[in-house]
Amino acid sequence: MSGDGKQDAPRDISHELFVGALVDWLHTPRGGYGFAIRIPAEIVSLNLMGTRAVIKFSARDGTRVKRTILHNSLRWRNRQ
Repeated sequence: MSGDGKQDAPRDISHELFVGALVDWLHTPRGGYGFAIRIPAEIVSLNLMGTRAVIKFSARDGTRVKRTILHNSLRWRNRQ
């Protein structure tokens, strides 16, 4: 939070992304449930403008899935 009491916007990490980076994808399910799910993923490729990324993650059944997403839904993976 900043000094004025308002919550700060998420930090833009688009210039820091690279192929092979381990990130969390903030997936918002359809239907407007009002929450986002953090899904661990790996960046497979980036477009030249840095606005889209192809990520790879494990689905519930264990299969590996690729999705093309906007970079602003990515966050650095939390270390545990």
